[in-house]
Amino acid sequence: MKVAVVGLGQIGASLCAALKRFGIADSVVGADTDPGAVGYCVSNGLIDEGFSSASEVPPGTDIVVLAVPVERMGEVAGSLIAAPGTVLT
Repeated sequence: MKVAVVGLGQIGASLCAALKRFGIADSVVGADTDPGAVGYCVSNGLIDEGFSSASEVPPGTDIVVLAVPVERMGEVAGSLIAAPGTVLT
């Protein structure tokens, strides 16, 4: 299973860490507009691949988790290119 987490702040990065630690996903990718957050998550092994925008999340992702402020959820969700059957939460 491939999981993407959009928003790599405290909540998003913690979720990535748990997904990796417990082997819940085969692949964990992340996206954040803050290059420092992406770099931190990649260098610490929290994500396998990082992106600077939600629109870069690969279309074959099984689950996309939005860990962004509530007021940005609509905008971020609208920028995703999700395949049929992708779960967005």
